[in-house]
Amino acid sequence: MLNIVTGKINSSKTTTILDIYKSLKKGDGFISIKNMNNNIVHSYDILHLATSEKKLLVIRDIYSEKDFVKCCQIGPYMFSESTVKDVEIKIRELIKQNVSPLFLDEIGLLELDDKCFHDIFLEMLMSKLEIYVTVRTELLDKILKKYKIDEYNLIQTN
Repeated sequence: MLNIVTGKINSSKTTTILDIYKSLKKGDGFISIKNMNNNIVHSYDILHLATSEKKLLVIRDIYSEKDFVKCCQIGPYMFSESTVKDVEIKIRELIKQNVSPLFLDEIGLLELDDKCFHDIFLEMLMSKLEIYVTVRTELLDKILKKYKIDEYNLIQTN
């Protein structure tokens, strides 16, 4: 079953999916942690739920270093090629091990454009394992249509 945590930007979608993971005491996956510099988003780390290991996933262009290799970009936010690949590798391992539920924060504009976590999200859907993902409310219909999702459980944040 696909469980979609949805809400507007900054509506606690990530906190909600983390709380679900903690309450279930099973499964594995990744959530994104926002890092601020004063009142500006500096970057996002990806947190591996089972190990609490963090890696840089996204950095705002004005803070990036010369050696940063991006796989995609949305607005000023550049996504780390190596981190996206690491997440894909780990989720593939979890699928092979039938770890359930799987968690991924978030599916959005980049995935609608076949970038970032698009491929691994497709693999997650095909696995038939229980899945929890976050999707912004304004993108929900587009995500459902693109991935031909008709069976899902919606968890609304405020």
